Amino acid sequence: MSEAEKEVKILEIDQQVVKQKLEALGAQVIFDGMMDATFYDYPDSALEHKDQLLRLRKEGDETELVFKQKKYMDNYRDNQEISVKVEDYEKMKKIFETIGLHPTKVTRKHRIEYKLDKVKIAIDTYHDHMRHIPTFMEIEGKEEAAIFKYAKTLGFSEKDFCRWSTKELAEHYSQQKK
Repeated sequence: MSEAEKEVKILEIDQQVVKQKLEALGAQVIFDGMMDATFYDYPDSALEHKDQLLRLRKEGDETELVFKQKKYMDNYRDNQEISVKVEDYEKMKKIFETIGLHPTKVTRKHRIEYKLDKVKIAIDTYHDHMRHIPTFMEIEGKEEAAIFKYAKTLGFSEKDFCRWSTKELAEHYSQQKK
């Protein structure tokens, strides 16, 4: 199924403060656990050159394959997304590698995801080789107004918004590490 998804990241949040505010607003935790993701592309980076992304992600016991066409707006991303549940993470990885796709990035993070009205709010903390990235929040939904409303309710404004991809986020904090 193809869906439009608007999203913003808000970097370097105080996780405890945000969690308290979300709980006070009545947000429901819909996921709290580890996520493993492998991103794929062709050897010539054809997907990346077209602002496309192919991600295989394991979230708890669920595995999902996602294709995104990224579109950058002024202060958020407006992605066209196609996703499908996959039965076996390891077999899907093998299929991709067999047909010539190669892993470009592997990530592991802890995510707490909340549902609040028309938005999902995720608090992400990376592990392993990306642990130098501070905890951040992602707000996503179908309507820009709802995203902006809940960002403001949580104490943030549009100047706090970041539309970076995972790759851009990693590059930014890798440069700061040096």
